[in-house]
Amino acid sequence: VKKESNRIKTRKRLRIILELNEALKDVIYKQKEDFSDDEVKKAQEKLNEVYDSFSKKHGYVNNLSNTRALKEDSNFPLVSSIEILDEEENFKAKGDIFSKRTITKAKTIDHVDTSLEALVLSMSEKGYVDFEYMGSLTGKDRPTLIEELRGEIYLNIREEQNFYRPLSFNIEDGYLPFACANGSNSYKYDYVTKDEYLSGNIRDKIAIVDSYLSKLRHTERELPYLGYAEDGKEKELISYEVNRLEYQKAELTKVLPKELEASEISVRLGATWIPIKDIEKFIFETLKTPGWARWDIKVKFSNLTSEWNIEGKSKDRGNDLAEMTYGTSRVSAYKLIEDALNLKETKVFDQIENPDGSKSSVLNKKETLLAGQKQELLKEEFKNWIFNDQERRNRLVKLYNERFNSIRNREYDGRNLSFEGMNTKIELRPHQKNAIARSLYGGNTLLAHVVGSGKTFEMVASAMESKRLGMCSKSLFVVPNHLTGQIGREFMQLYPSANIMVADKKDFDPKNRKRFIGRIAT
Repeated sequence: VKKESNRIKTRKRLRIILELNEALKDVIYKQKEDFSDDEVKKAQEKLNEVYDSFSKKHGYVNNLSNTRALKEDSNFPLVSSIEILDEEENFKAKGDIFSKRTITKAKTIDHVDTSLEALVLSMSEKGYVDFEYMGSLTGKDRPTLIEELRGEIYLNIREEQNFYRPLSFNIEDGYLPFACANGSNSYKYDYVTKDEYLSGNIRDKIAIVDSYLSKLRHTERELPYLGYAEDGKEKELISYEVNRLEYQKAELTKVLPKELEASEISVRLGATWIPIKDIEKFIFETLKTPGWARWDIKVKFSNLTSEWNIEGKSKDRGNDLAEMTYGTSRVSAYKLIEDALNLKETKVFDQIENPDGSKSSVLNKKETLLAGQKQELLKEEFKNWIFNDQERRNRLVKLYNERFNSIRNREYDGRNLSFEGMNTKIELRPHQKNAIARSLYGGNTLLAHVVGSGKTFEMVASAMESKRLGMCSKSLFVVPNHLTGQIGREFMQLYPSANIMVADKKDFDPKNRKRFIGRIAT
């Protein structure tokens, strides 16, 4: 009898929830389609009426009994989002949708005056530099847009694109990158925004431009031998390409990270970017290795295992510097340096004989401590030695800057994202918009923000914008089990007209998995 009574109560709840859901969707529809204020207000009055009736009979939508009874209803995430809850998940107030316009109809812009405005819209609506779309907005052709957007967009010349000396100057060959990208044929090159091009490994990009410049200039000198007039159109084409490439190189050079000085570079013994010849020289100079022994003592480094090895460590016997000053009676300086190169602390063991005649290794704490002190002395000597020679300092500083000081982080700007369908009463903060832009344009994103900074809204908006721009079909959110309901509710608060599915614990039971996968697919 009690179970039957509970079923009846649940059915009654569901009937009113369905009615509440219909009233809510009617308000959303009339806002999205830009109905008059009077019509929206009338729909909101109906929503208030149905909600008040439900809450009077069954309590607030998000109370525990309703959540348990209705959580499997696909409409529940939307309905639960209309209540504002406090930090302890208790009812605080009705949401804005009961009394205000929270959704505006997306405005279609079909004309702008400037190329820059067209670029902003292209990135917002398409996610990339779309010349056809920008042309439809401005009435300008591709070459005009490229010229007017100089400094805002750059030709993305990549190393993997083939560059060869032509026997003819056909644009389709892709030999002249700017002429190819500015024309109306199929393009082998694409344009990107300045924040994308002027970021990443700047030295690599400069090297690619230099490679193109070198080959173009070489071809320019060979024009007479290829059968072209020295003052013909071919020379003009090459000059145009060279000027454009030099401009891009100049812009890249401006954002190249500042060169670090030797005093700003910390080098430890074992740094794999230090050439082997310098490690050998440090060893030989510090330990004053005899000339005859240097033939047998070789420093080796394996790129496969990232391990250092000093061959012939035992060749230099009787060297006080290796066995006393920088080493011990148990461990030579050569072994200590090898361990330091491999970031190991040297340990000294004694062999003891067990009663049964077997042998065991026992750590000799005193000798190990002494070896550690000598190893620290060698590390300090290396720090003092590495930059004390002018030629070596200049060479290593240049090497370090080229290898490790070439990256410029991309700065993502989300100010121009449109967020179609988002609750107009929720205003994202600048850092949230920038994070969403990064997730859209950066390939992958870690939202390493503190608690309360708005990560959930960042994830939700990233998913919705990705779908709007055609970057994805369905997004999957993986969250802890106890947060599925909360994430679903916040999703619908931000995008009231979104169509989402929220899983619960029962969906992952073996008997329900196939049905759950089917619901995802459909």
